[in-house]
Amino acid sequence: MSGRIVGALAAACLIAASGQAQHITRESIKDKPRVPARQVSGVPEGTGTVQYDPGAPADGFLIAQLPTDYFGNRFDTRNGSPLSFPGTLTRVSWYQATLGTLGPLAIGDLAPLGGPLSLQFTATGIVPNAFNSISVAWPVGGPFFVGMLARVYAGGPPNGPFGSVGLRSASTNAQGFHGIQRSFNGAVSNTLPGQNVMVRVSGDIIIPVELLEFEVE
Repeated sequence: MSGRIVGALAAACLIAASGQAQHITRESIKDKPRVPARQVSGVPEGTGTVQYDPGAPADGFLIAQLPTDYFGNRFDTRNGSPLSFPGTLTRVSWYQATLGTLGPLAIGDLAPLGGPLSLQFTATGIVPNAFNSISVAWPVGGPFFVGMLARVYAGGPPNGPFGSVGLRSASTNAQGFHGIQRSFNGAVSNTLPGQNVMVRVSGDIIIPVELLEFEVE
């Protein structure tokens, strides 16, 4: 079976699975098992990591039009090269700004572009004003969205129930801007012009650089 056929089947399976995903509710968050997060130095860009933001300090903290939204990135390229699909994400890291009134809690989500959200993890032990990271095992079949739930109040401090995530109005290696804002139930999805959300992913989705052999006559 060719690699193209295998990739198409994997993407179809992912789309089918996403179609069965239920809208997120506060009850689903309550019942989701919580996993511990660990503070990291930022998971610097390197083999296997997709990073659009140039790092801390953050330029903004997600002043949203809707009271409760996901903020993340459209992951489709790395340094101008397309990502390799299908693949598996093994780690997510994000810059947690303020902590929410619910305490050190973070909600993360994965979805195919344009697909429904499905709750992926609820993390505890979050460190504010720092990069936090958790291990994951998420299959992806094409460009995807990964974001963190944040709640902010217009005109007020970004410290609602879920705290806030950092934004950068700059990119690393001239990769442009990939920020996306999605509503709590996934019904509304908008780009964030001129913004990269400080969310990064790692896995086997990076196209490896092939070494070329040269002969000198």
